[in-house]
Amino acid sequence: MSSATVSSTPKCSLHLAPLIATVVGTLDRWSRWRFIATSVLVSLGLSLFFFSPKLWLMDTPLPGTFEWDRALTFLHQCGAPFATDVEPAMRWRLLPPLIAHALGLTGYGAFVIPYVGLIALLAYWCAAAERLVGDRLFAGLLTILLATTGAVLSITSVFGLNDAWFLVGLLAVAAGRRWPSLILPGLLAPWVDERFLLGWAAALFCRWWLQDRPSRFGAQLAIALAAILPYVLARVGYTLLVGDRGSAHFVASALAIVPIYLPYGRLGWWMGFRAAWPLLLLAGYDWWHCGGRYSVVVGAGTTLAGWLAVTLLAADLSRSTNLLLPILLCGAVTLHRLNVSSVARYYWLAGLVVANLVIPYETVIYNKTSLFWSLPVELLRLFKNHH
Repeated sequence: MSSATVSSTPKCSLHLAPLIATVVGTLDRWSRWRFIATSVLVSLGLSLFFFSPKLWLMDTPLPGTFEWDRALTFLHQCGAPFATDVEPAMRWRLLPPLIAHALGLTGYGAFVIPYVGLIALLAYWCAAAERLVGDRLFAGLLTILLATTGAVLSITSVFGLNDAWFLVGLLAVAAGRRWPSLILPGLLAPWVDERFLLGWAAALFCRWWLQDRPSRFGAQLAIALAAILPYVLARVGYTLLVGDRGSAHFVASALAIVPIYLPYGRLGWWMGFRAAWPLLLLAGYDWWHCGGRYSVVVGAGTTLAGWLAVTLLAADLSRSTNLLLPILLCGAVTLHRLNVSSVARYYWLAGLVVANLVIPYETVIYNKTSLFWSLPVELLRLFKNHH
């Protein structure tokens, strides 16, 4: 390397590049399970430290709070999965309470199901990212980035939220390679949360894109449609034969309050990803650059349709962006494929991670917001609450 080249290279890059090479070499020597487990633990640890749950509200049941309302309904379902006296939004989310009931998980023990789902989400994301980009450091940074988004923070901040399980289903549809990744999510995930169906079409588009737009995608589409058919037929059949006034009333009530909370939409959407939004925009750019108008129309159309639907039907706005995780994965793959040095890619992704760790996160539900604080602050609040 010439002296001119050395002098034009930032000193920090000269020091960090050998360090990056050492980290990459170390990660490559690890077994795949060790790498995934470490990525999950580091990601979850950073997430909980920078964006701690409100411990002083979670140490005892408090009906009427964000932290406990969904949890108390979930616990009731675990005791009686087919109970009719539950809020309409939870009526058809039967799979988690059925599993808890079958395993004999009573009381707070049932909360293990959402948290196992959270670990599964981070692990699947890390494994999929590593396979798609073939770069463990990049996949590890991307896992930390996921842990700073609303998809994870909405689960760690409340009890009894099973979003992680249906998000695993969406990611399996988007990033999977074999037919079980189409069948199992379609059969199971809607019974966790019907939001899966709102993000299903966009996830299928991402699968087509991540497989480099195979010409014979029709068979995969047919399998995916057949997998969701039992749930659709069950809902339609029940409505026609028995009637489903609860669901109809829920939809009507949700649409009636949209004008009240929609002004908070931009804040809620921003909070969903914050500094990670450029990766979603990068995915859209890649669709246009490599696929043209058709790809943009289909990709943006399926994405916006699901996003708009969940915004209109659910007032927890910072969770509405969770459906876009497959697009975030597409954007990350696009970033890794850019014609720049690997060190530059690491810097860019690390910059997004650091930005998301320092930018405040605020959950937005209906027309109310709740700011997250770091773990030391929440421990202090918990201490003061008990003294």
